[in-house]
Amino acid sequence: MRSSYSSKNGQPYGISGNDIVYVVLFIVLTAVVLGILIVLVLEYCNNATLFTSNVPAITSNSKDVTIPTNKSDTLSTINPATELYADTHKATVLVLGCIDYRLIDYLVNNMMERYDQHFDLVVLAGSELFVVDSSYKYFPSFSVTFFENVQIAIKLHHIQRVVAVSHEDCGAYKVKYGDDDDKQRHVDNLELLGNMIKDKYTLPFDGHYLSLDGTMEQVVLVE
Repeated sequence: MRSSYSSKNGQPYGISGNDIVYVVLFIVLTAVVLGILIVLVLEYCNNATLFTSNVPAITSNSKDVTIPTNKSDTLSTINPATELYADTHKATVLVLGCIDYRLIDYLVNNMMERYDQHFDLVVLAGSELFVVDSSYKYFPSFSVTFFENVQIAIKLHHIQRVVAVSHEDCGAYKVKYGDDDDKQRHVDNLELLGNMIKDKYTLPFDGHYLSLDGTMEQVVLVE
C-alpha cells in the first residue's frame, strides 16, 4: 500500500539526508564563528586591562593645559601628566620646522650639527606661518598646538632656546599668499614668532631660512 505521505512525483515528504548534512554544517560553522568572536573579545579585554594597569592615574583632564597669555601664568596650569617623565633627559632647544619632505634631512642634519642631538622637534605645515597667524581659516589650531609643545618642552626638558626654520618654495606660503617668491615674508613672520616667544616665556629665539640646496642662514635673532 502506498504511503499517504508521498508527494505527487512519488518522492516522500520530510527531511532528506542532504538537508541533515546542511543543517549540521550550518551549526558547526556558527559555532566556529562564535568561538572566534569570543576569543577576540577576551584578547581585547586582556590587552585593555594590561594597558590601563600600566598607566599612572591622572586626576585632572586635558582642559588643565592652557596657553599662557603673559609671563606670570606661564606653566601655571600645565597638565600633571607632563611631569611623569620629567628630568629623564634634557634638551638644549625646541626646533620648529616645516613638514616638507624635501628638506627634512637638511633640517635635522643642521640641527644635529648645532645642538648634538639635544633638541626637541615640532613640525607644522609652513613652520611659523600659521603659528603667528592663528586667525587663518584653514589652520586655526596650529598656534595652540605649537605653544602647548613649547610649554611641555620647558617643563620636561628645560629648554633654553626656541628655534624656527622657514624655507624656500614653501607650499603653505603659497596657500596663503598665492606664491612664495618673497623671502622677506618669512623673515617678518619669524620675527613675529620670536617676539611672541620672548614675551610669553622670556626665552631667546633664532629664526633660520633654509634654501632648497640645503644651505641655512640665520635671519632673525631675538635675545
